Amino acid sequence: MLLGHAASFASLQHATRARIQVDYPGIRDPEEIFFNGNARAMEVLLEFPWSSGFRLAWVKFVCDRADPRTWQTSIGVRTGELDAGYEFGHANGSILIASGHDVPAPEEFGLLGDIAHRSMYVGAFRHAISQSAGSYFDLAVGTTFIEQWNEWKTGHTRSSNTAMLAVTDELKRIFGFTSLEVNAASNNSTLQCVVDGRPYLLNEIGSGFAQFLVVLANIAIRRPRVLLIDEPELSLHPRLQASFLLALAESARAAVLYSTHSVGLARATADRIYGCSREAGRMRLTAVEDLYSLPMFAGEMGFALTHELGNEVVLLVEGVTEMKVFQQFLRLHRLDHRVVTLPLGGGQMIRGGVGAELEEMKRLSRRVVA
Repeated sequence: MLLGHAASFASLQHATRARIQVDYPGIRDPEEIFFNGNARAMEVLLEFPWSSGFRLAWVKFVCDRADPRTWQTSIGVRTGELDAGYEFGHANGSILIASGHDVPAPEEFGLLGDIAHRSMYVGAFRHAISQSAGSYFDLAVGTTFIEQWNEWKTGHTRSSNTAMLAVTDELKRIFGFTSLEVNAASNNSTLQCVVDGRPYLLNEIGSGFAQFLVVLANIAIRRPRVLLIDEPELSLHPRLQASFLLALAESARAAVLYSTHSVGLARATADRIYGCSREAGRMRLTAVEDLYSLPMFAGEMGFALTHELGNEVVLLVEGVTEMKVFQQFLRLHRLDHRVVTLPLGGGQMIRGGVGAELEEMKRLSRRVVA
């Protein structure tokens, strides 16, 4: 992970040498990338924690409003001094060192360049029912996606064929189908899904299934290291929201970063949570550390309704880390849609004096186990 607490910069040297020219897919006016609430330049800082073992401590990108397509870069090194010129390579996503000595190891730059080059953004509009063709940021959507699905599934590239078969199997498992086949309709205007031996057009199944299909298929081909997604809970029942994010996490090899309005979803799936609020006309970003009560958390996730959709057991685990382990374990045994996993928040709930809170869990299910 790149995000972490950096060491004191007192022992670090930095040099600002490189400039990058950037295009913004899906954005007509490049000034749209800036926040309207201030007039400052945009800064993006990536920090490597001491535990990474890297000499590369941080990389900063700055974009001035006067020239929104140009980004100036600087780096920080933990020991020594970087006196070499350098530039970002675009062809292979790596960073090329032009000259000099006492620079971080090439694999450190290679990791950063690979993550920057192999990232993918998924916007809030993500279904294939639209008749229009094209792309929405990094997603192929509409008839473009339908044509590409047909090529990926039936074309001459075996790796793409295999990836689409894996996506189909994953969808069958998540939605509990006995059998599933997805094909392009004869005029490429929509997809036909054969579910348990009966044919349906994609718009007859719904936008929830459609976004699973569109996003997982695009990711299977792009194979991003870092995936960024906006509002992953859209059009999905709470039971499927966590399944969606778990499927994305398995596909993105480094990290999934997402923005959401569902605090419960974030606390059920995220390693780190940050909240954004407006104070006196300014936006403030803070880490969300405090856990709510367990019943409130269950209410946020909509778990009180899940027993009506086949969930039979509430499984209480120690914390969020353990929750992820048990979610994967349950997936392997095809039990993830029958068992609801809730984290106890460590010492916040595993102690005396919380009997009333734990008693509330019995309202969710007749079977509550820990």
